[in-house]
Amino acid sequence: MLKTLLSLKDCIFTPYQIKYEIDRNKVEIFKHSFESYVKAVSFNDITLPEHLESSSESLISNWNIDRKEIIKLVKESNKKLIDIFKKKLQNIAKSEDEVSKTIAKIFHSPEDYSNAEFLSAKIRKERGNPPGKTNDPLGDELIWEQLLTIIGGYEELYIISNDYDYLITYEDKSYLNPILFEDLKERAHKLKVFCFQTLSDAIIFLSKNSPELIKDLPTNRELKNISKIEAELIETEYPKVLEKTPDIRFDELQRLEYMKRHDLIRTDEYQSRLMKLGVFNNIPK
Repeated sequence: MLKTLLSLKDCIFTPYQIKYEIDRNKVEIFKHSFESYVKAVSFNDITLPEHLESSSESLISNWNIDRKEIIKLVKESNKKLIDIFKKKLQNIAKSEDEVSKTIAKIFHSPEDYSNAEFLSAKIRKERGNPPGKTNDPLGDELIWEQLLTIIGGYEELYIISNDYDYLITYEDKSYLNPILFEDLKERAHKLKVFCFQTLSDAIIFLSKNSPELIKDLPTNRELKNISKIEAELIETEYPKVLEKTPDIRFDELQRLEYMKRHDLIRTDEYQSRLMKLGVFNNIPK
C-alpha cells in the first residue's frame, strides 16, 4: 500500500516523532520479519530409522537418501537467503531501500513541536492521561498535542492504530479513548472522527467514501488479503510482546478490565486474553 499512501501524503499528519520512531525501529522490524521467513523455509534434519525395515527392503533407506539430498538443497538455498537478508539489512540501515525512500517522500516536511506543546505533553504524562504508557519516553503525548494544535482547521480525522492507548476495538469496530475524543471536540466541535485498527481497513473505508482522494489503490482482493494479514499480525505478534514486557502486560490487564467493566468485550474473549497474559485468578467461574 506504499503507492496508495504516497498519493495521500498531503492528507497525512507527519510529526517528527513518528519519523524518528520509524527510523529507530525499522531495522529491528525488518530483522524480525525476515527471520520468520527464514524459519518458515527451514527444513528439519530428520531421517527415518532404517532398522525398521527388513534386509530385503530399501524403502526407508531410499527415502532417507532422497531426504538428505533435499536437506542439502534447502541448506544451500538458505545460505543464499541469508546473503539476501544481509544486503537488504544494510540497505535499510542506510535508508536506501524502496520502503525508506517512499516513506521519506511522505515525510517530506515533518512538523516539529513547540515549547508549549512539549510542556502540555509533559503535563499529560504526569496526569496519566492517554496516549502514552507510564514507562515510555515522551512520544505519543507529543504527537497528540501537535495534532490538537492543528486539528481545528479540519472536518474529518482518520486515526489508525492497534495501540490501546488510542483505541478500543470490539467486534471489528474501533472506538477512540473518551479522553482523546473530548480533547478533539474541544478544538473542533464538528469534527468527524473515524477509527481503524489496521491501515487496510482505513484505506477500504476511504476508497468507498472519498474515492477522489485515492490513487494507486490495490485491488479489492489484494486489500482483503492485506487486511487478513494485518489482523493476524496483531493477533500473533502482540501477545509475544506482552510476554517479554511486564509493564505492557500490566497495561493490557488494565485495558481488559476496563473493557469487561463497560461490556466492550465478550466473556470468552476476555478469558482467552487473560490466559495469554498468564492471568488465571481473575477469570470468572
